[in-house]
Amino acid sequence: MPLFSWDNEWEYRFMDVFPQFNEATKRLATTEKQLGNASSSVVITDAGYGNLVRAFDVYDVNSTDAEKDADYEKMTKGSLNAGFPSWSPDGTKVVYRLWDGQNGPLGLHIVDLASGESTQLTNGWDHTPGWSPDGELIVFTRQTNWTSGSSWDADRFDICTVRPDGTDFKVLTDSQANDAHAVWSLDGRILYSSGMFGFRDESPLYDETFQPYGQIIVMNADGSNKTMLTDSMWEDSMPMYVWRSAFEERA
Repeated sequence: MPLFSWDNEWEYRFMDVFPQFNEATKRLATTEKQLGNASSSVVITDAGYGNLVRAFDVYDVNSTDAEKDADYEKMTKGSLNAGFPSWSPDGTKVVYRLWDGQNGPLGLHIVDLASGESTQLTNGWDHTPGWSPDGELIVFTRQTNWTSGSSWDADRFDICTVRPDGTDFKVLTDSQANDAHAVWSLDGRILYSSGMFGFRDESPLYDETFQPYGQIIVMNADGSNKTMLTDSMWEDSMPMYVWRSAFEERA
């Protein structure tokens, strides 16, 4: 996630973050961040970053960022902030978060890549969705705590699941701390970051620090059998499972 200068004379940009690779299509979905504001969009490319397609375009553009002579297609357009894409296992759909900063939560949406049609899945403050390997569930983070006071920053987010048709919604965490950034393992378990264990060691305390630093937790798809996997003085977050073969091929 490259960051440009924090200096006032420079724009501060996040560029092409939260990558999600789909094995069925051999294509990559990312959240594209190209402006110095809250705008972003879901972008789909091949592994070489050619054949770029904006699955959900959030601002008008006059040119593409794809390689020379690569195909480009606008599937939908609008003025909203779309991000955190995740592929369906068969590569035909992408679930993502939609937000406009003014009209409250817009929830998660699913776009059909063949038709370009998008349907609303949830209507909460939801983000970082992830499609399960069997296609039956979507895991995501929801802002569930709207209370004020000293505990508000420490317990705003929980891990939830819902079926792709919008049924069987469940909240899986209740740790009294922030639980977020959930991903699936290939055997159907959920890996996520949680502040439930507080400060594990003496760590830096800066102004406006919203920690405690997170630790990595794994649980079953129904929220049972929560087990801490990391125990460090640093923040452990944004986990991702990777095929062992990816390392063996490089050996």
